[in-house]
Amino acid sequence: MKESQIEILEYLAKFKYLTISQLHQLGVLKNKTGIYQIIKPLKDGKYNMVDLKNFGVAPVYGKLESFYFLTKHGVKFLQEELFYENEIKYPLGQTSLFSRDYFHRKFTIDFYINFFLYLNKTDNTLIFADYYFDKLGSNRTKANLRAKNHISIEQTEGYLIPDMVFKFNINEKDYLFLFEQHNGKDTKKLIRQLQNYILILETGAASIKYNFDKSVRVVIAFEQKSIKDATMKRLSTIKEFYPFINFFIFKTNEEIREDFFSNWCLFDKSSVNFV
Repeated sequence: MKESQIEILEYLAKFKYLTISQLHQLGVLKNKTGIYQIIKPLKDGKYNMVDLKNFGVAPVYGKLESFYFLTKHGVKFLQEELFYENEIKYPLGQTSLFSRDYFHRKFTIDFYINFFLYLNKTDNTLIFADYYFDKLGSNRTKANLRAKNHISIEQTEGYLIPDMVFKFNINEKDYLFLFEQHNGKDTKKLIRQLQNYILILETGAASIKYNFDKSVRVVIAFEQKSIKDATMKRLSTIKEFYPFINFFIFKTNEEIREDFFSNWCLFDKSSVNFV
């Protein structure tokens, strides 16, 4: 097996779902055509280690990229042949998933990739990263499955499921961040979500769940700059958010790709670094 094919398996184990473009961004090969060629043997045959899900065509966007993921044979190969000891993310047979969730899921994975590349470039460390679509419990009984990122809200007896929860170390200091990807134009829905984040910040619910002795930060990424600006403007008029102004940082997906670490915004438009 080629080194680049092993690299694909290891990236799928880390990110769970990846498109050819995302594998290209991760640097598997210099051209996308080559990635198609080396991934084909991994998904062909009786004991295919990789499978894919197609999504057809979407208005405006055209043909959507397929998502690749590990099969049970790919997981077994990593564990038994490569002695892979890190957590392996794979869909546990749940591949009829996310046609309606395509862009939200893709942008969430994009964020993780950009963050991962930043950490690698700066020689810092990712401790863990979990998606909203990662589950706990028995895959045989869907009723037993629960979102890994489930955080209880004491005040309302409800709960919150961040799109990502991730812990990392920069300059020998640990951080725990929560991530929310916002697509579309519904700012009212997002404001309600952020009000729930205030509730868990007040009680330290996320810090307690993850046994983290400091406060967490909430990262919000936007598909559209106009919606980012409108959300920040609205938050600046709501008094309950001001005690938590430094706990929420904002950028568009494009801004994250261009510069991951600097020029994040607080809702009063001041600029801050990621940490």
